[in-house]
Amino acid sequence: MPSSAPSPCRAIGCAAVVHRGGYCDKHTSARPKPKRKEGYTDRFTWTWRKVSRQVRLEEPFCRVCGRVSEQVDHIIPVTEGGDNDRENLQALCTSCHSKKTRRENSRRHDSSTATHKQ
Repeated sequence: MPSSAPSPCRAIGCAAVVHRGGYCDKHTSARPKPKRKEGYTDRFTWTWRKVSRQVRLEEPFCRVCGRVSEQVDHIIPVTEGGDNDRENLQALCTSCHSKKTRRENSRRHDSSTATHKQ
């Protein structure tokens, strides 16, 4: 027994009826692929997840406030020449990571605005 009501295939002009997935077998490859965000890096690859997990195991508490670490942060941001070497990584709680990221983004925004004003 199908788990959902039948519906037409999502491919334009196709009259096939499907029960799940939105596309018939003929048009499964026509399904739009999810787009990567602009500026996507290897942050979320298998390697990064492995390194991130190792950092959090080595540093179970936030370097700033001492709460449980939930994020791995680049001490020197990649956008400013930092890398993924262990020496450039630190474990932070979500709150401290968010604050640090806001400061960095603000600093970056302020410096780009000053450059444009000259």
